Amino acid sequence: MDVKTTFLNGELEEEIYMTQPEGCVVPGLKEKVCKLLKSLYGLKQAPKQWHEKLDNVLLCEGFSTNDSDKCVYSISENSEYVIICLYVDDMLIFCTCNDIVFKTKLFLGSKFEMKDMGEASVILGVKIIRKGDNILLSQEKYTEKLLKKFGYYDFNSVSTPYDDNSKLKKNRGESISQTQYAQIIGSLLHLMSFSKPDIAYAIGRLSRYTPCPSHDHWDALARLMKYLRGSMDYAIKYNGFPAMLEG
Repeated sequence: MDVKTTFLNGELEEEIYMTQPEGCVVPGLKEKVCKLLKSLYGLKQAPKQWHEKLDNVLLCEGFSTNDSDKCVYSISENSEYVIICLYVDDMLIFCTCNDIVFKTKLFLGSKFEMKDMGEASVILGVKIIRKGDNILLSQEKYTEKLLKKFGYYDFNSVSTPYDDNSKLKKNRGESISQTQYAQIIGSLLHLMSFSKPDIAYAIGRLSRYTPCPSHDHWDALARLMKYLRGSMDYAIKYNGFPAMLEG
């Protein structure tokens, strides 16, 4: 589900004033200002106020927050279970049956103006693929876009993300394209966190040299990008119990 005009739901804790918007100035009262009655897009505290509003609504309904991630809420009653994962205004709802999904959506819709996006297929750029009892998370489109953006899409692929014989050291000379290096590393960290644990070691090594990359660091980064070119269609698969990570 998606919350419409998300930040307008926030409640203000202090008095805030703004100049009259262009085109809406009251004749003869140009020197007057407007007092905000509720949160507004553009306010620094708008995201915080929205989260507090939703947090209070869910906690009052009996939901509890996850100790590891404060944006994951859950509630259980009579062997029924509901989990809500929140990312600003996007929500994933997991329930033990479709009836509970429907009731949860009705409850949320009664509190906020929301758009029902149906069964989740893409969330935050991650594609959700269902195959029988398996669920796969894929970022093929994100990876393709990343490779094209930085000019690695037409390169030949390699079978491993990192060369064990590579002896990377701190660059004592001049930094080479530090800004772009940092942009690529940041994009790869996002990729690694969601669906590509296979590049975690390589990213861990390469991210150490972000402040001052050398030619050797760029060569190692290029190898990682070539590996991604050949593994774009890889997905991380969840198939229930027993929970076991295989590599």
